Amino acid sequence: MFKQMLAVQWRFSRKTIAAVSVLIAILPALTMRLSAVSTVNYTPRGLVQQSIALGLVLGMFAVLTGLFIYESTWRNDTSGKNVYLLSLPITWRQFMLNRLCGALLLLLLPALCLWIGGVIGTAFVPLPPTLHVYALGVAFRFFLASSLTYCLWSALVQFSGQKATLVFLVVLLLAIIVPVIIAITGVALPLETIFRWIADPPSPVSVFFSRWAIIDV
Repeated sequence: MFKQMLAVQWRFSRKTIAAVSVLIAILPALTMRLSAVSTVNYTPRGLVQQSIALGLVLGMFAVLTGLFIYESTWRNDTSGKNVYLLSLPITWRQFMLNRLCGALLLLLLPALCLWIGGVIGTAFVPLPPTLHVYALGVAFRFFLASSLTYCLWSALVQFSGQKATLVFLVVLLLAIIVPVIIAITGVALPLETIFRWIADPPSPVSVFFSRWAIIDV
């Protein structure tokens, strides 16, 4: 059953996976090329700055990849109100587990391409002794971020259904407005402590706020 479900997921999402994989595989090489043009002799500071900028782009791609994989594999099921899924001879829990495992396997492909692209893209960059290549670490973070996005969006859709996008926008709006209201009213809240609790390890969300730099000290 798992092989058949994985084959269906692959058929629905292969175009998305292929497009994302190719794009993030060539991004490191393009970034290093821009660094060679915009900086003098690959200065260490310029390389790190370009790597940090690349990391921000890769983080956004990780979030979009998780969303796209979910939408491409679940769109037909949700539009049909899961009638076909409920007719399968397995429990809903087993189906969800199989679908999650299949999605994680598919999300490994873009991360693998990012690792290969990062290694190739930095192979011809003359690095000083103080800088190192972290292509594998960035690829692993990409996989974690895209997988976490997939799981969070899946949970949101399961609880809110067709209103998932609206609920997400409301939560995002509250995240922007609430700190402003607190600052205006002068309420003493440890906002910095709360943010660190969310953004720093061992919080799973910390993967989105960590430093994604293929070349770093």
